[in-house]
Amino acid sequence: MTLKTLLLVDLSGLWRANWHATADMELGEAYSRTVNKVQSLVSGYDHVAICLDEPPYKRKEIFPEYKSHREAPPPQMTEQFTRVKERLVADGLLLWGAPGYEADDIIATAVPLAVDAGLDVMIASSDKDLLQCVTDAVAEGVSRVRCMSFATGQVFDQATVIEKFGVPPAMMGDLLALMGDKSDNIPGVAGVGPKTAADLLKQFGTFDDVFSFADQITKPKVRDSVIAGASAAKLGRQVVTLYTDAPIKFTEIFERRDPKPIAKMRGFDDLDEDEPEPVKPTAVQRSDRPRQSTEIVKLPVDWALQLEPDTTRDAYTMAVRLHESRLFTQFGSADAIFAVILRGRSLGIDAVTSLANFHVIKGRPVMHASLIVGLVLKSGKAEHFDLVETTDEKATWITKRKGSAREVPLTWDISDALNAGLLIGTPEKCMGVSVSGLPSNWDKYRRTMLRWRAATELARAVYPDVTTGLYTPDEIADGVYDPQLEARFEAVK
Repeated sequence: MTLKTLLLVDLSGLWRANWHATADMELGEAYSRTVNKVQSLVSGYDHVAICLDEPPYKRKEIFPEYKSHREAPPPQMTEQFTRVKERLVADGLLLWGAPGYEADDIIATAVPLAVDAGLDVMIASSDKDLLQCVTDAVAEGVSRVRCMSFATGQVFDQATVIEKFGVPPAMMGDLLALMGDKSDNIPGVAGVGPKTAADLLKQFGTFDDVFSFADQITKPKVRDSVIAGASAAKLGRQVVTLYTDAPIKFTEIFERRDPKPIAKMRGFDDLDEDEPEPVKPTAVQRSDRPRQSTEIVKLPVDWALQLEPDTTRDAYTMAVRLHESRLFTQFGSADAIFAVILRGRSLGIDAVTSLANFHVIKGRPVMHASLIVGLVLKSGKAEHFDLVETTDEKATWITKRKGSAREVPLTWDISDALNAGLLIGTPEKCMGVSVSGLPSNWDKYRRTMLRWRAATELARAVYPDVTTGLYTPDEIADGVYDPQLEARFEAVK
């Protein structure tokens, strides 16, 4: 018998990870990543609940130092998270939260209720605390509870929890209390790491017995640490215990929720109308209507064969519809989509191609380097524009402009990337600049980044009339630097 499924998403954990991972990116990037990730996760499940923290946390009453090492969220983070929640509600998703409870507690409360309702449960979270909830199906047709990591996509059942941590799911709280959890400022027992903690639990059987029979621990240092750290560990055990009494209405997961409009549509010809009827132009209408070109580059495009808006009102109507489609969340609003459509139109690019190739970095629309090269080729000004060398150390392109007497080559190498502030270190040993501390594209795709940076530099040098005002995302981010990056680089050298 196939059971119906329930997905429980740790939204607060996902949001924090995305916020810090995008610290050196556009403000709305964390919003886009979070919404897109949730949308990718929910597909295929019968029921979904999005779970979140609502401080002040009850655990602080037990342990005032709980999460005290974390800085208060800046106003921008709070405002963007509010946008995330509003968007997910508009997408027809159920959000669960309760004052004093964290997303982990909401999930821990929902799991036994879901099992009682005969649902297979998948928890989406990178929080190790939630592995306590994992259970296997004891027979066919019986519910199971698994946990999927945001970070790796790995799905944990009972066997994989034991394989990774050395203890069954039911003892994960004991393990965390012994080893501590830096992410939540839980100290644990000094000198006891995950392997030692697992060995102690396997040796003595229960958390309490580790301390009751601590004098039997054979390693003197471990024995002394366990005896000295008993009080802290037992307090930590209370803190990592998940609450299962969050005041949620479980039957809400069975209620139907339909997506709602995420933007009011306004035309430009009649701003008093709340919902102007969109114009539905046809190819015949287009071919009869003269168009005043504002293109920087004259491109051989037959607009009569494309479903393109003819007026700014029509363009805004399209922007609203595309925003409502929820396929272009990286732009955040219909107004941003509208601006990108107009920017693309000035270059002779259709709307959807513009949206697929433009990004908004530091408030400026920038485009993929391949599109800049494409504009040069379509302009008809180049006899050729060819890649002649691409390695992890350098890339070389060569071009010849029509009417020019000679070819122009350009090579971009690691030294150029270092000088531009995209890398730190030396040509022999370097790493990408990233305020978040996570690997940048210059770490993961160095050959590709060199190749396209060389291409855009050559295009700008030889075809300035085509590339005026066009930049790629990495160019806008040049020189973004975190003073702590030097220390991180020294640590990985």
